[in-house]
Amino acid sequence: MNTLRILFGIIMAFVLVACTPGKPTPPPAVAVVPISAIANETSKNLTVFDPMECFSPLVVTGGKTPYVFSHTDVLPAGITHSEGTGLVCGTPTEISGAVTLVFSVRDAEGNVASTTSTVVFTVHPAPTFSVSGKITGGTQVGVVLTASPSGKTTTSGPSGAYSLTGLVSGVYTVTPSLAGTTFTPASRQVTVNGGSVTGVNFDTPVQTLKTGKLVYPCTMAMCVKDLSTDAETVLWGGFNLWPEKLALTRTGRKIAFNGSNLGGIHILSLDTLTISSAVSANEVPPHFGYLTQIAGVNECTAWAEEFDVSENGDFVATSNRCFLLGFPEKRDIFLVKTDGTLSNVRVTNDTAFDTSPVVCSPGGVASAEVSVCFVRNGTEIWKQVVSPVDGLLIGGPTLIASNVMAGAIRPMSVNRTYTQIVYAKNVGGASHIVVIPLAGGAEVDLGGGTNPHWSLDGSELILFETAQFPLTMWAIKPDGTGRVSVPTPSNVTHTSPGQVVFLQ
Repeated sequence: MNTLRILFGIIMAFVLVACTPGKPTPPPAVAVVPISAIANETSKNLTVFDPMECFSPLVVTGGKTPYVFSHTDVLPAGITHSEGTGLVCGTPTEISGAVTLVFSVRDAEGNVASTTSTVVFTVHPAPTFSVSGKITGGTQVGVVLTASPSGKTTTSGPSGAYSLTGLVSGVYTVTPSLAGTTFTPASRQVTVNGGSVTGVNFDTPVQTLKTGKLVYPCTMAMCVKDLSTDAETVLWGGFNLWPEKLALTRTGRKIAFNGSNLGGIHILSLDTLTISSAVSANEVPPHFGYLTQIAGVNECTAWAEEFDVSENGDFVATSNRCFLLGFPEKRDIFLVKTDGTLSNVRVTNDTAFDTSPVVCSPGGVASAEVSVCFVRNGTEIWKQVVSPVDGLLIGGPTLIASNVMAGAIRPMSVNRTYTQIVYAKNVGGASHIVVIPLAGGAEVDLGGGTNPHWSLDGSELILFETAQFPLTMWAIKPDGTGRVSVPTPSNVTHTSPGQVVFLQ
């Protein structure tokens, strides 16, 4: 019995133990993943003022958020790095050389990722372009052009051309300015978008010259136009007399002229209207300025088709056709006295075609020396110094200019002080009016035109033309400023292009 009680107690004890609820079994522990990162960029080549696309130097996993990003050194101006997101964004505002930054990240518990990102930033200059155009009309040279808001400026040069350089892409307002001058339009808005812009032109009013006088060949006469009154009067003329080419003296108020039926070159006093013969075709010997050479006799015609007159008209420089036996026709330059003796100095004597002589230094027949400039073979200007007293050449010819515009009726002219020469230059097949110092130096291109004539009255205006017929005449200062329109005489003959000159 006792044994049964003991056995029953043991069984009940097991039952009680089995049926009594116990504590829950905890889940297995989860391991924490350490913070880690992958470098995403190595270099950034940026352009100043060009927005940069945002990027993350580090791609982060693990650790405890939020992450905290940082970097070494200083980012280029205009670029920022977010401590919370790690993004690098912005627009660079300054050019800079290569800058190396190291980016790192840590988690909320301060654990730092072992991987960092090294990025080299370089900010390059923005590509630049130009805005160019031309100032046309009365004022061309010396106009200041400004591109806003860049503040870039430039000044119009020869022929009114200008170019504003160093402009990045954007929208600009281009404005011309010159004291006392209005422009049409007053300004122009220009969009620069990855390329240069041309043809941004402006125009200025052209004033009409209202002072001085013009002298020119007219029907069977030589006429004068008073620019202040527009009156046109006959200076000299007669039945069936046709003056064709004119040349003014610098002192003594005289004018030399010729014509196909006038029997040579004549000099007219503007004060007395009396005429003296300079070179008469009827008086010139058959072998004018002859010179015997090995190949035969060098004979030159009396008819001087081109000429210029000295300071006071005491001799003329002429271009004469010459014939040397066994050689093609050529032309030579002579200095001929206008006192009726026909005494002359032969300035050139070679196989070249020498034309369009101009007396380019002061002095008369009694001077120790005088210089004659002339066009050689239609393409070059040469200068020869001669002694009118003994008829000898002083040294050899000197080259003054090249690329002369062949075919110009009056290819060159010398200023009042014999220091500068203006001539028609061949610029890409077009005739330009160009001024150069006679002693050598930089040239000034005054723009398109032909047949230049330098005023001898001290006004320093250069008369030129832009058409052969009908005549379109202009005047301009030798520095390219003060361009004005010159009224064309109503009775100028069709044979007169290049022969209208200022009368002092």
